[in-house]
Amino acid sequence: KKFTSRCHVADVCHVVMRSMEQACRSSGMSRSTAGKTPGDCNVYNVVDDDPAPRRQVIAYTRQLLDRNAQTNTQATTDRIDHAEGGSLNDTKQTIDEFDGKAKQKRDVNASAELVEEKRVRNSRIKTELGVELQYPDYSIGISAIITGDQTPFS
Repeated sequence: KKFTSRCHVADVCHVVMRSMEQACRSSGMSRSTAGKTPGDCNVYNVVDDDPAPRRQVIAYTRQLLDRNAQTNTQATTDRIDHAEGGSLNDTKQTIDEFDGKAKQKRDVNASAELVEEKRVRNSRIKTELGVELQYPDYSIGISAIITGDQTPFS
């Protein structure tokens, strides 16, 4: 299985802010930074707590998108049909044809792509920075995005 690690942008921002705060505190040469100069920096892996196989994440995301699309599409179709007295069957057929062509292209690109994927630990952001992830795994983060969460942009 090929695992990937991801992280919600809100958690990335949180880690960056905490690491900058720590760098400012470190310039005072606390016990934890003995031997370092103010210009020294630490490197942190900013990932969620649940590295997962790419296929699993894609399947989960697709399931959420399909469920969301079915709900939204039916409501939109009903409104348009009522307003225009027509049907969206032709549009749906065009979208289905486009999806089929896009899938073929993705399959070709995926087979040509050999990407090394690894599990990554994020323990240092917790122990050194005291970070608690708002979105600790892909399912929480993706669900939030699909339901319209704008963090940290709102």
